[in-house]
Amino acid sequence: MTSINAVGVPVTTTTGVVLASDFTPNTADVTRHRWDLGKLRHLIAALGGQPVMVVCERRTGFALIGAQLVEAFDGGPSRGWRVAIRSHRADGSVGTTNYRVDDLGETIVPLTVPGERYTNVRSDAVRSYSAEQTKAILWAQARHGEGRTRGTWTAWPTNHEVHVRYAPNMEHPQWREIGGTPWSGRVRLSDLAD
Repeated sequence: MTSINAVGVPVTTTTGVVLASDFTPNTADVTRHRWDLGKLRHLIAALGGQPVMVVCERRTGFALIGAQLVEAFDGGPSRGWRVAIRSHRADGSVGTTNYRVDDLGETIVPLTVPGERYTNVRSDAVRSYSAEQTKAILWAQARHGEGRTRGTWTAWPTNHEVHVRYAPNMEHPQWREIGGTPWSGRVRLSDLAD
């Protein structure tokens, strides 16, 4: 499928799309269909500047074709999570606009220019996201895992750190005493660097 972006450059869509839910296999997670800073950070890294088609205002359907995801960041309590998107404007100039992460559509479509090498952005982004979760859990277990063996460790990356949580399994009476106490904390990305 070939289309023309805002400045007249032909863009061919890839066969792969990236869904926010690709990063969260837990179907009980109520936020699985929403983008967050961690998912976007890994997607932006996997894209490496590759253009995308992204719905910036899911309520109205406003979308940009051939745009570039630049950065995901926390705009503070009054502005919330933001993603900087660079796009071509009608007058031919290039500008960057910060959109609310909550307003993004669930699907982001990586695009390739004819003749450029196709990369599997979805699997690269999901793989790095999952690897970061695993590293953060292992880091936390090594420092805070004493007595916390019968429960569930979960992690969710953000833009500068990974939140890790341990919840003891309280379903079986024999595990209540040996499950340990709940724990949650943050692991800095610098702590996970190899």
